[in-house]
Amino acid sequence: MVGRKWWTIVNGKKMTTFGSANRKVLFLGVSGIILVLLGLIWRGHRAPDWERPPLGVDEQAMVIEVAGGEFVEFRPSDKLFVVSAEDARKQVVEAMKHAWGSYVKYAWGKDELAPLSRVGVDTFGSCTGITIVDAADTLYIMGLKDEFKKAREWIAGVDFDCIDEHVSVFETTIRSLGGLMSLYELTDDKVFLEKAESLGMSLRHSFDSKHSVPSNSCNLNQKDCAPGFRASLASIGTTQLEWRALAYHTKKQELKQAARESQCVMMGLMNASPPSKLAPSNVSPASHEERDVTGGELDKLCPNHRHFRLSGSTRTGGEGDSYYEYLLKVYLQGGSSEEFYRDEFDRQVRMLFEHHVEYEWPVRLYDRKGDAMQHLACFFPGAISLSLMTNSSSLSEGQTKQWTEIAEGLAESCYLMYHITDSGLSSESTDLDPKRARSYGHYLQRPEAVEAQFYLWRQTKDPKYRAYAWRIFE
Repeated sequence: MVGRKWWTIVNGKKMTTFGSANRKVLFLGVSGIILVLLGLIWRGHRAPDWERPPLGVDEQAMVIEVAGGEFVEFRPSDKLFVVSAEDARKQVVEAMKHAWGSYVKYAWGKDELAPLSRVGVDTFGSCTGITIVDAADTLYIMGLKDEFKKAREWIAGVDFDCIDEHVSVFETTIRSLGGLMSLYELTDDKVFLEKAESLGMSLRHSFDSKHSVPSNSCNLNQKDCAPGFRASLASIGTTQLEWRALAYHTKKQELKQAARESQCVMMGLMNASPPSKLAPSNVSPASHEERDVTGGELDKLCPNHRHFRLSGSTRTGGEGDSYYEYLLKVYLQGGSSEEFYRDEFDRQVRMLFEHHVEYEWPVRLYDRKGDAMQHLACFFPGAISLSLMTNSSSLSEGQTKQWTEIAEGLAESCYLMYHITDSGLSSESTDLDPKRARSYGHYLQRPEAVEAQFYLWRQTKDPKYRAYAWRIFE
């Protein structure tokens, strides 16, 4: 095993699950995974690349002991993938058609499909069919015209004010508002923008909280949002892309103000982040004594900005993950002109490398040694790779090489999370220590691991990443 490295990301606490963000039952995860796989194998790539690709890694087999004393051998150059690109594309599209067909048959109009009982369940408001809103862009990209037409007809008839109960602002923003904005930008169909505008006019009240922290939940029918006392870093730091896109396309003053508020929230989180470590995941209002006189971009853009206090452990998985991702993507969304977002993303990645990475096999990224790696943390290699592909990080040649090596190693660890299980499915958390490799809990069809392979393939053109993604799909 000498010379072979695996890279793992580990949270600061033992494996846990966090609220509704983890309640993906069947279809939402399937469509996300399938869309990423399609990007890995879409037109323009030669079929011969898929046949027994040279993986470019150490040929020495690694033997890992899994729970129960069993041993699993992993040799990266084993026959991971033998199929033509054309056949792969067809199989991915067929998988999407199968998942969509099952949802239509058993759960149409419901938020999700429970696969064992074959019934629809409502988890995000009971009347909007969030799977339809969230998956329609995948149908469109795949050219599934009949399926997309049915989804569009449903969305055209949805009134989001039917939600007469408190629902998660975070989930509704990233799934419904984000889904609608993606559909509009893909199709230029005004019906999607009109629905997004209507939803935004209700969701914008989440910023009306008299407290510094935006509301976590709102009743869209009553335009009533719960007071914001506390939140997670991810829940309020992962809405900016959607709000900025909505404001840009609608030009509506109230929505511009909501987008500005969401941006000021992110900048407030940046301001509250400690200078020498990753941002902690618990957000609460800052006391008067804790409020900084900041100056700079924050005071210019947000003169009456919110003051936050960050506390608790740092989390590379649940409750923290997507905040770091959005720092980069908001920078890219703004035409790479708002350099303070890029600078903060770079700083957070450096803190990650400096304080949370152990550079021996298996390389770990952690707050506390011995913890398992969350599947959600697999977004990190993809985000790092995206920053390198878009020249979004001002790095030297040596730093670029280091970031690439770490992203590659983490992407391989994310594949290993699937490889070591009998089912071939990764659980929410996996201990990748070779002396005790094991999985915990349950499988929620998350897309982060496949997405990591997608980005690394695009960056390096090493076919092993398409092979890893295909193995996960199989």
